[in-house]
Amino acid sequence: MWFSAALQEAAQVDRLIEEETEGGEEALAERLPLLGVPLSVKESFAVQGMPNSAGLVSRAKLLASVDAPVVSYLKRAGAIPLGVTNTPELCMWSESHNRLYGLTRNPYSLDRTAGGSSGGEGSLLGGGASVFGVGSDIGGSIRMPCYFNGIFGHKGTPHVVSNEGQLPPCSGQQEDLQCTGPMCRYAEDLLPILKIMAGPNTHKLSLSEPVDLKKLRFFSVPHDGGSPYTSPVDKQLIQAQRQVKNIHTCTLT
Repeated sequence: MWFSAALQEAAQVDRLIEEETEGGEEALAERLPLLGVPLSVKESFAVQGMPNSAGLVSRAKLLASVDAPVVSYLKRAGAIPLGVTNTPELCMWSESHNRLYGLTRNPYSLDRTAGGSSGGEGSLLGGGASVFGVGSDIGGSIRMPCYFNGIFGHKGTPHVVSNEGQLPPCSGQQEDLQCTGPMCRYAEDLLPILKIMAGPNTHKLSLSEPVDLKKLRFFSVPHDGGSPYTSPVDKQLIQAQRQVKNIHTCTLT
């Protein structure tokens, strides 16, 4: 149903490009930088006409009546929503499983996790079913699915990209920790999409200013110091971190 609607929107985009007369395709790209680009959204965000259960059986038949602000910004830029993606119940777990939709699996190996709580996004993007998506992160919910599924994501500065329109709503200290951000198949897409997602707060990020790489500092955290609740980090991963750190240090000095 939602995919059919996306195809109809794509057909409208084709007609718009054919009928564009003022300024040609360059002007159209300036006005609508994401024109016709497919978009997927973490199901905890409101996307008008699409499910918005956050994995709760009690919200199984509920459809969002409006768009979350970040979804609205992306749609105004021309992106076309394909659908919404799975989360754990109320996004409260590191694996994307619930009693409404079931378990999200890793696209590269079905016996492995896709992570959470933006695991549906990670799996969909990792499998090539979408180009970019919307996720949210308070303790790794963008970063872990990106790592597990071989894609790219960004948890930005708090209070820049709007957290409104998602479940559960933020309160108290969560406001300073929760971040809505982009998840992409290609790293080069993170910056332009983040600019659009930030809406009126884009200027706070100074994203268009040049960066002096020689002034950057690199920090590497090889492991958490050891914990009975986590598995030790593989020695190969620790060595890979050291190699990346050394390469950057040698290149910039």
